[in-house]
Amino acid sequence: MILSVTLLSLFLVVLIAVDCRTFEIDFAALAMVAFNGICLNLYLKVPIEDMILGSVCWAIAWGVIRWVLGRHAIGQGDLWLFATLGLLSGLSGSVLAVAVFFGLSLVTAQSYRIARSRSRGVDRARLRRMRRRFELHPAALPAGMTLFAIFIMRLAGIGFLISPPMFWLDRGPAINAALRAGIETWGAPIAVLAMIAAVAWTIHGRRDVLRSQPGRAREQDVPPC
Repeated sequence: MILSVTLLSLFLVVLIAVDCRTFEIDFAALAMVAFNGICLNLYLKVPIEDMILGSVCWAIAWGVIRWVLGRHAIGQGDLWLFATLGLLSGLSGSVLAVAVFFGLSLVTAQSYRIARSRSRGVDRARLRRMRRRFELHPAALPAGMTLFAIFIMRLAGIGFLISPPMFWLDRGPAINAALRAGIETWGAPIAVLAMIAAVAWTIHGRRDVLRSQPGRAREQDVPPC
């Protein structure tokens, strides 16, 4: 469990930092977050069915947001981010996840909006008169903070806004017990190998980006967070 907590925290920080800097989802870090989050949830006796249903619900939410706000408001990478967020929060933790994620998203979007307006020389009076709209911001920042909050509360045994898994999701105790036993036996070596693969994936991916787009100027006009 300690290894899962450490790797989950480390790759959540990497995921947030990369998205803040490049406005792109680091899929290697996201995969490590998903794997270690699943392991930690199984240690904490969250049913795999609860996680799968949470992932499906959040993927549907991504589709609704994309349909309402337009395809430019949310990217394809955010689909995997939303699915991972739903997977790790589970259906039982989705109420808390929705409250924290969308609250932090509003704060983050507003902060980026103000920062961009200042960099363009727009004063506060004019900013108040500007038409309110959804501002592009790194979605991994509120998503990562949401996952931090959920796992801290689960590890601390705090059940506020985290409902127990529905009774009909606990009909596969044998499956969940087998998965938990497998994670306890093979989780540590698999996590280490996956971490090595994720680091190699990230380094290789960054090199490909630099080769394909030499001297590319940053499109964002705000400094990295």
